[in-house]
Amino acid sequence: MRPGRERLGRLTRALPRVLDSDDPKAVHRARVAARRLEEYLATVLPDPKIKKLRKFHKLLRNIRRDLGGWRNCDVVLWIVGKNKRRARNDGRQSAWQLVEMYVEKERRREIKRARRRIDVLDIRGLADKWEGLLDGEEPNPANLKASLDTAVSKWQSSLADAERTRSLGELHEFRIATKKLRYRLELVQELERDAPPLLATLKSLQRVLGKWHDREITDRMIAESLARPKILLREFRAAQTLLKQLEKDDRRQNAAAEEILRAARAAAGPAESSERPPLLLAFSRP
Repeated sequence: MRPGRERLGRLTRALPRVLDSDDPKAVHRARVAARRLEEYLATVLPDPKIKKLRKFHKLLRNIRRDLGGWRNCDVVLWIVGKNKRRARNDGRQSAWQLVEMYVEKERRREIKRARRRIDVLDIRGLADKWEGLLDGEEPNPANLKASLDTAVSKWQSSLADAERTRSLGELHEFRIATKKLRYRLELVQELERDAPPLLATLKSLQRVLGKWHDREITDRMIAESLARPKILLREFRAAQTLLKQLEKDDRRQNAAAEEILRAARAAAGPAESSERPPLLLAFSRP
């Protein structure tokens, strides 16, 4: 099967499971399938002037975003549940239960919203509608190289921005750039049957960035669970426990971000060098 049709098939198989199941794995698979198909399109069909192609990109982006809130709630519930089980006293258990109840309510809302938006899609007709576009193009070596150059350049600039500002926004952009570069390199591996250099490094980096992001989402939902007058008045002891947790998490997240940036810089090479960085050399094609 051609790479484009295979990716489209994964997406059209994943979406019905999202409608029929509350399994967090189904949501994750659907979002990954949409992202991988997006990166395939950006690599093989890079012309943004094609109207049909723009509509396809928008559809995939909307699917990811529609499922994003649901996925975040699943991750937070897993983390909160782990913390709740580890709690050594009733006070801490009650504090985590407070967050758990809030996130479960948000999850139900996100599931309803996501399913309403995805259910209007003609999933059965999705493959028929877009297969022609995918079959009309073969992977072009020139497009592949240009796509890699663009992804590497974005990765480098995102890393530099994150190192300069240390802001959550820039770290998030660097996480997305890492994900995009990894998926494009995996496409190279699939087409050329050879693992590009540093692909394993990027996978590891994406994994730790993902864990960092999950903790950020968790802390945000903890804060949201407390941002209600009734909770602060009636559950002030639980609020105190959770605020201390947020303070602890802030220190841990800052330390984790520094470790991530150091590891990324080691893979990319010296920030100040007249020579082409090792990462770019590794991804270059003759």
